[in-house]
Amino acid sequence: RAKGDCEDFAAAKYFALRELGFKSDQLRLVVGFDRARGGAHTVTLAVVDGQAMMLDIGDDAVIEVASVTEFDPLYSVTESAGWLHRKAA
Repeated sequence: RAKGDCEDFAAAKYFALRELGFKSDQLRLVVGFDRARGGAHTVTLAVVDGQAMMLDIGDDAVIEVASVTEFDPLYSVTESAGWLHRKAA
């Protein structure tokens, strides 16, 4: 994969989930630093039954955000809002 592909895949997953009936407030595009890959990375986040789940291009797995240890979110966006994320001091 070329650099920048993750944004395209994350956006495609976001809009596919919208087509499947997910509401915009259940979805986020999250840009962060992936320590395993050693650089910036974008993923799709979906909230299902109150649980935040991460969809990545690395595999077909859907991962509970609470169990993700190698990804530090920098900012996230929806169709109507955006958030800056900061690590706790």
